[in-house]
Amino acid sequence: MEVLRRKAETVLKNRPYQLQHLWSNDTRELIHELNVHQVELQMQNEELCNIQAELHKTSHKYEQLYNFAPVGYLTVDADGLIAEVNNTFMDMLDIGKNNLISRFLEDFVIEEDRRLFHLHFQALARTGRNDYIGLRIKRRDGSGLDVNLHSSPVMDDEGGIMHVRVAVTDISYLKRLEKELQDRHRRLEDLVKERTARLNKINEQLYHEITDHERYAQSLRFTTRILKLLNEESPEMDAIRQILTETKKFTGFDAVAIRLKDGHDYPYYRTNGFPERFVVAENSLCARDDDGRIALDAKGNPYLECVCGNVIAGRTDPSLPFFTEHGSFWTNSVQEFWKNASESDRRILRGRCHGEGYETVALIPLRIGRETIGLLQLNDHEKDRMTPELLSFFEDISPSIGVAVKRKQMQQQLLKDLEIKQILMREIHHRTKNNMMAVKSILYLQSMRTQNKEAGAVLKQAMSRITSMALAQEQMYKSDLTTVNLKKYTLELAQTLFTNLNVKGRAVSLSFDMEEVLISIDEASYYGLVLNELITNALKYAFPGDAGGTITVGVKMFDPQTVEIRVADNGCGMPAELDIRSTKTLGYDIVRGVAEQQLKGRLEVRDANPGTEVIVRFPVPYV
Repeated sequence: MEVLRRKAETVLKNRPYQLQHLWSNDTRELIHELNVHQVELQMQNEELCNIQAELHKTSHKYEQLYNFAPVGYLTVDADGLIAEVNNTFMDMLDIGKNNLISRFLEDFVIEEDRRLFHLHFQALARTGRNDYIGLRIKRRDGSGLDVNLHSSPVMDDEGGIMHVRVAVTDISYLKRLEKELQDRHRRLEDLVKERTARLNKINEQLYHEITDHERYAQSLRFTTRILKLLNEESPEMDAIRQILTETKKFTGFDAVAIRLKDGHDYPYYRTNGFPERFVVAENSLCARDDDGRIALDAKGNPYLECVCGNVIAGRTDPSLPFFTEHGSFWTNSVQEFWKNASESDRRILRGRCHGEGYETVALIPLRIGRETIGLLQLNDHEKDRMTPELLSFFEDISPSIGVAVKRKQMQQQLLKDLEIKQILMREIHHRTKNNMMAVKSILYLQSMRTQNKEAGAVLKQAMSRITSMALAQEQMYKSDLTTVNLKKYTLELAQTLFTNLNVKGRAVSLSFDMEEVLISIDEASYYGLVLNELITNALKYAFPGDAGGTITVGVKMFDPQTVEIRVADNGCGMPAELDIRSTKTLGYDIVRGVAEQQLKGRLEVRDANPGTEVIVRFPVPYV
């Protein structure tokens, strides 16, 4: 109070009183006290307003925290009626606040759990301590939601419940995980039991040996025919078609087929005996998601479905009776295999062999080393058509089939590559003609700029450029159709220029300081123009008369994305007054224009003392 009075006194010092001189001392003192009380009241009022605003702000903040907490909160009175709820609890039930307030919380507990709910509230009333229970509450659509209730009673002085604060936690996700784990455990137990029973049954079966010598002879004749077909110079499709014909004839199976790798998939390459509907339905092995996109496994590879996909992807277990050490699959009773498959197995099996009535199925991978390039499939409608010996026979010849098929595929690819190269060569000729048209445009520019009697000589010089460019283009496209090796190209171009300019009789030599650098064909065309002009100028002007010397050509990567060309001579050098940026000679016009505009590079001319050094740097993309 003393602090407040001092503040009021300070405020009143700045307020003059009118007619103060007419008041008596008592009156003056009384009026002063009244004014002090008035100022104190005003200051208290302002402070109360500030406190009220701050309380409102704090209340709003905690209201937001209450309503949007990740846990549902509600207050229940002593009768079990809901007095207050937050937004989270309303969202859990998908029920508005007006439909919750003054309703019994019990009404929103499913019938089966109400007894637990009653016991829970009885424990709160009896002990007055917090209690915890798990039960299911009922949503607006009638579905149940698994939750945990953590209740905290507020007691009056007589030990009775005034109200109960309840925190509600959604545990439906945990319940689903718990159920899923239980289901998986149960499925694993079932799978172990089923496979154990299957192993016990298979262990009772006897292995039959081939005693018929004619069968062995047929096997040898069949192998000889297959290897002969694979090594003959025949189209790949014809060879595989004949292999399937011979296989079907040798085994007597109803249907045989070969799958070969095509991108990420392994479609049927050729079939014999399978219905068209079966081939169409089973052609692709790639699993797809709900949007039709190829599904990927944990390693990011396309997931191949069904047993064919398991064999090709190497998802086999030789300890199981239907897989072999080689990675093949076989069964003499698809019906029994399907019947014994667990629900989880059936989800990855398409079951079309079972649906088509096939009983005997054998799937043998075709490999080259560790790479699986395809699969040989044999199906028959009768049971017990496959024997371990016959399966082992096909496993023994499958590597030879795989190697031969791969070789034929490579031969076919080489033929396709040759066809593509012929098409590209026609495009190369077209590009060469375009380059020649560009050089002719330079001739036209030169003829327009030349107004003296030396025009004929200049045109002859330009024709030399055309010849040089044509030869350069020819050398450039000899070895590769997409990139150019600048080291090799520069050597060939320099030799061409020496021949064209008759340098052989002069004492001028070339030296090279070059790295292995690759650039694209388009950039190489402009590079040829620049290098042609730089070497030509050095040969013609650096060594007047019979003077001799050396021209050094350097090519290297200046940095990971920049190529540097350097042409230097130890000749007479440039006149001191010459400004390369303003010279009007056509050669330097070409060098400067192509280097800066087409190659997007920089041109630099230095005095080498003796001689001249020209450096061009231009960016190149990753090749």
